[in-house]
Amino acid sequence: MNEAVKIVRKNNYAVCVYPDNDPESPREWDNLGKLFLKTRSVYKTECTEEDVKKAPVRLQVYKYEHSGISLSTSSSYPFNDPWDSCLAGYIIARREDILKEFGAKRLTAKLKDKAVEILKNEVEIYSQYINGDVYGFRVFSGIDDSIPDDEIEDAGTEEDSCWGFYSVQDALDEGLEYVPETVTA
Repeated sequence: MNEAVKIVRKNNYAVCVYPDNDPESPREWDNLGKLFLKTRSVYKTECTEEDVKKAPVRLQVYKYEHSGISLSTSSSYPFNDPWDSCLAGYIIARREDILKEFGAKRLTAKLKDKAVEILKNEVEIYSQYINGDVYGFRVFSGIDDSIPDDEIEDAGTEEDSCWGFYSVQDALDEGLEYVPETVTA
């Protein structure tokens, strides 16, 4: 197990947040968008070039590669750096997928705008995934202030755990939900 990146103690409990070493790819989820990325370090094709050309909603995906890989739908710095970035491909939403997602019969400008926001979020989450920026928590009971952080796992009793959070704070907040508000005697 990796070392915890954050530990919060409350009411003789400790919530420890760790990197998730085996997260599920968010591209396995039920996504609106389809990725078409064709660069050496990020190759993911979920559609064809013809799909990209026909898509009513299409966003360029930029890659910045320097001590890790970041993806973005924005071309602002550092994604416009001439040395470490490039256009990696596209994320698209097909007409039929947008209509199904929103239960609509007509593709309106408002629906397209909503689809754009979803696609941006999908790229951001996929970028976190490929960089290992995914976390989980473990909740331990029986932890008093005399127990050092590096002994919590051995000293406490694991009460719960969950993985697959895309921020340390989200993992911590969820873990704290398992800590009782007061200690019962």
